[in-house]
Amino acid sequence: MLLKDAHKLPYTKIIDKKYLMQMLFQREFSELLPQLVEEYKFHPSRRFRFDHALPNIWLAIETEGGQYSKFGGRHNRDRDRFKYNLAASMGWTILRVSPQVLTDDPSEFVEILAAAVKVCTRRTAALTAYDAQRAQEGL
Repeated sequence: MLLKDAHKLPYTKIIDKKYLMQMLFQREFSELLPQLVEEYKFHPSRRFRFDHALPNIWLAIETEGGQYSKFGGRHNRDRDRFKYNLAASMGWTILRVSPQVLTDDPSEFVEILAAAVKVCTRRTAALTAYDAQRAQEGL
């Protein structure tokens, strides 16, 4: 089933962001599906979690809700901005998407996600090689 057919699903499935992200990964990035972690705790001492993460390449996906709310929804708080800034300062790349994009037309997000996976994979490989070189040099 394509994500564009999500309107045919029961209402509870439409708003389930975990289900939508799993469907997207199953269809577009099946090789990465085993690496996708839900509710990933990224900070050692805080209780912050990402909705979805690929921890091996430091890529997080946040499915935002409430953008049509009168006051901007739950994900428009300073606490959320602090969480995103903290994660970025630790080296995480964070992609933010709404459930509506995932159900209506996920193609643009798929392109962005594919590009982010490539960039994050290259970055992680380069950092791993750099660390290995420094270890060989005894630094």
